[in-house]
Amino acid sequence: MNINIDNNLNFQARNPVIKKADDIARYVNKLYPRISGTKIYSLDSYAYHKDSLYYKCKGYVFNKYHNKIDNVRYVLRKLYKCKKSNFYKCTSYAEVIKKEKAGNCGESSFLARMVAACNGIKNTKIVYLACEGEDLDHYMVYVNDKNPYIIDSWLGFADYVPNALAKFRSEYSKFIGIDGLSTDSSLYFLESQGNIITNDKMRYSKNLVNKLVEQYPELVLKQK
Repeated sequence: MNINIDNNLNFQARNPVIKKADDIARYVNKLYPRISGTKIYSLDSYAYHKDSLYYKCKGYVFNKYHNKIDNVRYVLRKLYKCKKSNFYKCTSYAEVIKKEKAGNCGESSFLARMVAACNGIKNTKIVYLACEGEDLDHYMVYVNDKNPYIIDSWLGFADYVPNALAKFRSEYSKFIGIDGLSTDSSLYFLESQGNIITNDKMRYSKNLVNKLVEQYPELVLKQK
């Protein structure tokens, strides 16, 4: 499903809604420290010759953590097939991410959506970025508020949709592989489907959220 976006919205200053969402994006990374193999690989790899020591060392690190992410995804596939509660699936997936200390944008989106729910943010979906019909393979949380915004814990920020799209085109373009994207090219979000991290399989009911907060109180942001 294509999610409609009003690109005419323009917000000049952070308000409490975005400040809280941005805090969640960063808090997720504090609660669940993890390495992303795809992020390592995207860091200026094109600027170094493939035979250089830097390139080889980075490749070693990438392969090491890619194996860990494979372990995380293996657990995800098992959870998708099991018939246990959403609480069990949710906490089991979060725990293996924490144990392996590895996760790409899909895992980051799952964690951000869980933490957002525990902090009172509703109407969330996991979406991915697309351009001209092409899946850009980058996931984040979309909050369907009066003025929709996204929470991207993989990149460590949150912002209203028009501002976020502008950032994807500029400062974050190399992380998602769209360096040099034409200004005429349309960026938009599509709703993710198909496994337990996504919207149809993981609904954060009041009972689920209450149980998560009761047994994992650290998921709630501390009041400043």
